[in-house]
Amino acid sequence: MRMTTAEMAKKYPKKWIGLSNVEFEEDGANIKTAEVTYTDKTASELAEMAMDGKDVRPYFTTPNEVFDMGGITW
Repeated sequence: MRMTTAEMAKKYPKKWIGLSNVEFEEDGANIKTAEVTYTDKTASELAEMAMDGKDVRPYFTTPNEVFDMGGITW
């Protein structure tokens, strides 16, 4: 199912997912839509799949919510 990143964040909050058939915004950097193909893999598993040549792009759905109790500063 093709979804926007906002839809992915709502359906799979704070989760690594695997994307395929990614369509980028005009800037070429931000994802416009993609097909969610994996929801049951770790970041490492998704990265390994990508390095093995599978059509998968690891994506963390809510990067702005990683530190719920605050961030780390130096």
